[in-house]
Amino acid sequence: MAQVCGAHPFDNVWDANVQRAEHHLRSACERWLRSGGDGVGVPTDLDVIVAVVVHDLTGDCYFGGNENLDMEMRAIDGVNAICLRRRPRLSPTDLAVIVTACRASVRDAAMKWTKTGPASPRAAEVVFDIATVLFQYKLVRRPPRKPVPADGK
Repeated sequence: MAQVCGAHPFDNVWDANVQRAEHHLRSACERWLRSGGDGVGVPTDLDVIVAVVVHDLTGDCYFGGNENLDMEMRAIDGVNAICLRRRPRLSPTDLAVIVTACRASVRDAAMKWTKTGPASPRAAEVVFDIATVLFQYKLVRRPPRKPVPADGK
């Protein structure tokens, strides 16, 4: 009888997706703040940021590093389309809840970032919130890991 040793590669894929989402969220946040983002009246920018993070977490598409962020932002269909590709029979009510929760996470973080900079809340915390919503609605296969607090405790 053969014995399979080693971890499942899905863990590595999930970790890469989370890291990519955090990287893109940090990059988008910094770019948004540099452009004068004030957290009010900029729903399009925040929707694009949400869509990039959801894209990364679901593994819906992959573009390399920060140099491709502009291309990725232009290529995004939107959170609705991403969710419906993952679960075509998702009810409109569930879809609305998912989109609203993801937008709220990014919007709340953006409001704090305009006051304190991108250090608080950390990108890992925002990605965790979004990944939790996606997991609850079976859009990702793995529950997110709670990020380590900034002070390491």
